[in-house]
Amino acid sequence: MANHQDRAAQVHQHHHPIPAVGTGQGGLHAVAAGALAENSSQPMAARVARHLREVALPAPNGHAVAQISHQRLADAVGTVREVISRQLRTLRTEGVIDTQPGRVIIVNEKLLDGIAAGPSPWR
Repeated sequence: MANHQDRAAQVHQHHHPIPAVGTGQGGLHAVAAGALAENSSQPMAARVARHLREVALPAPNGHAVAQISHQRLADAVGTVREVISRQLRTLRTEGVIDTQPGRVIIVNEKLLDGIAAGPSPWR
């Protein structure tokens, strides 16, 4: 029967720390967990808007486009796909974005930036 020190040595031998960012999927999970903890106090609309701004790239037509599915967006901001669908529907109705399968087109960057900033403490 192994004693406590032997068991501790075995655990230490098999312990694998989370890899650094960019070294594999474990690093990505660590980054996602950190972002989730950082954003969890923000309203969902702000979290969605902020993430869209972060992942959107300029398109030839002048609009920024985020190549992202509802599920990936949900995973990134720490919610479920159904909540993202409602958030995107609201943003679309307000004229902030347009959507196509697998992509979100930002049609009003100024409005999206205001939403991403979150509620003002002075209101």
